[in-house]
Amino acid sequence: MFDILDKVKSIFESGERVLFGEISRVVDLALICVKALGNMVLLELKGDIDDLKELAKKVYEMEKKADDLILGITLKITKGALATGIRENFLELSQKTDNLLDYSHFASREIVRMVQFSELRVSREMEQIFHKLIRITENLEKSVIKLKELLEVAQRSEEEAINIAMEIERLEEEIDELKEECLDDIYSISDKLSFYEFHHLTTLVHTLDNISDCCEDASNSIITIIRSLA
Repeated sequence: MFDILDKVKSIFESGERVLFGEISRVVDLALICVKALGNMVLLELKGDIDDLKELAKKVYEMEKKADDLILGITLKITKGALATGIRENFLELSQKTDNLLDYSHFASREIVRMVQFSELRVSREMEQIFHKLIRITENLEKSVIKLKELLEVAQRSEEEAINIAMEIERLEEEIDELKEECLDDIYSISDKLSFYEFHHLTTLVHTLDNISDCCEDASNSIITIIRSLA
């Protein structure tokens, strides 16, 4: 057992350790984005376009920083001395973490456009939908925090890493349930919604769910890498 742990530690002291560290920096940026996105969902029904634009600008800036990091990470993966299987796993991991920011940016722009060029009519049903959207963003923040923890734990303990990955999976399942409830609620009042309201709400729900899926996919990639190295 100790021989296996020593082997994993010695491998992570080389290129893999560097890659995990740099991908962790991308996850830090993703956490900033998800927090900002959560605040945007909180503010959307209030219609404060200035605050929403400022938050969307922050998401955009983080997404651009992540693009630069991902470019460097990709070059290191493709040109580094990694086994073919591990290389593919790291490429998938970097892509999934990058997608966390891409989807966050898309969702932030969607919210700004809706408030700037149209409006959501406030009602009891709409408030219920947004209450669930807020719960989704809260769980997204927890998921990204867990992903950050997973990248750190992965370098020292497979057992701890698996436990964290299971927690990310549990959060994804909760988000999936909330997504289904939101969609049911939206369709149940579709006759009261404009086309723009209906399209906006369903798009936002699916985009938030995509962020959750990417977080779980990234978690699975990390576990695959750990097991490949052991």
